[in-house]
Amino acid sequence: MRKAVNLAALVGIAILGAVAYVGWSATTLGASASASFATVRIPEREYTARVDVARTREERIRGLSGREELLAGTGMLFLFGMLDQHHIWMRDMRFSIDIIWIAGGVVVDTHERLPVPAPGTPLEQLPYFNPRPQALLAIEVPAGTVQQYGIAPGQRVDIVFDEGKGS
Repeated sequence: MRKAVNLAALVGIAILGAVAYVGWSATTLGASASASFATVRIPEREYTARVDVARTREERIRGLSGREELLAGTGMLFLFGMLDQHHIWMRDMRFSIDIIWIAGGVVVDTHERLPVPAPGTPLEQLPYFNPRPQALLAIEVPAGTVQQYGIAPGQRVDIVFDEGKGS
């Protein structure tokens, strides 16, 4: 089963560390948030990616660490649960990525071609990458995606969560 979510309609409001989703019940959001995969679209740029969903703290910490590659049209969507200036590091990464930061259903910031750290770099020596404004979501995509598609702040983002086991 697939559930379409227009993030422009899925407005997150941070109040005391909680996010209220206008127009969505906790049950509906919970089902979407538990999905293993999603399809992300930025219609204005004709961009579509099939992404893994990192929804728990452990999944967000692991991220793409240890993977050999990230193919074009794929990525990882990080669900943070509240607006903040979240950070992402490149621990145990073997390839460069771009990050697309999202809040209120639109791109709010991007980072491009993040450098791959030397193998074995201690955690405390890794740089952190944060959005300039607060964000609710982040999408890690192959390096060069942001430039190739002209992805920029202000562009609408749509997400379709897959309720099933993948593609």
